[in-house]
Amino acid sequence: MVTSHIVELDSTGEKYFLPPNRSPALTQSGPMRDSVLLGSLLPAFGGNVYEQVRECFQKDGPRGKGISVVDIGCGEGVSSVVLGKAFPNSNICAVDLLEESVVVGRKKAESLGLKNVEFITGDAAALPAEWNSKFDLVFMHDALHDQAYPDKVLSEVYRVLAPGGIYFALEPTSYTKVKDNLEKLEGIQLLYMISLLHCMPTSLYSEGGMGLGAVWGREKAVEMISAAGMEVCSVAQNSLGRGQHFYCKKK
Repeated sequence: MVTSHIVELDSTGEKYFLPPNRSPALTQSGPMRDSVLLGSLLPAFGGNVYEQVRECFQKDGPRGKGISVVDIGCGEGVSSVVLGKAFPNSNICAVDLLEESVVVGRKKAESLGLKNVEFITGDAAALPAEWNSKFDLVFMHDALHDQAYPDKVLSEVYRVLAPGGIYFALEPTSYTKVKDNLEKLEGIQLLYMISLLHCMPTSLYSEGGMGLGAVWGREKAVEMISAAGMEVCSVAQNSLGRGQHFYCKKK
């Protein structure tokens, strides 16, 4: 079941869990209910083992010791609080350049009673010097292309990651060449408009800003992430088709 991507292994490689998004396909009320109902007849021939199997799985997946995470360019903390709620044993440090956004995020975390989420004001291109190899995971949600100096930010990402740590970035779906965007992506003109009116000015506001914009594309992203010393393990589209996930690892 693990090799067929039905059941997953946790980080230790010793325990198994069923991801929440797959469980509907294995229940009588799910989209594969006919197959499930047919399979439910099997215990009549060999004894009821389903209750025993169900007891082997925790409802919400594994709960390990947790990891240290930094959410860079967190804005008002939308992703930060989601991470904090989903992984209560992990510590989430949320960083943003704007104090106003940090204040809003901090209030969100406090209202939800999240003790494992901390908000601080900081520059993604110049993170605290004492953060060398501090984090197991660096997360950036729709933020890398807005940075004035994304090359410096990626160098900082590499520095603060622990050996073997993971860098996960969500960026808008696009290619670096205009020709590829025109041929492969429907409605790309909307993303170009957003990039021109928001993303590029945000980056160019700082002297010497690179102004990459939201349509900098996966090829340029892979090039810059690799240049910072990280391995790009995969680039995948999200389920809505509006974002691409860069899953990277510190070499």
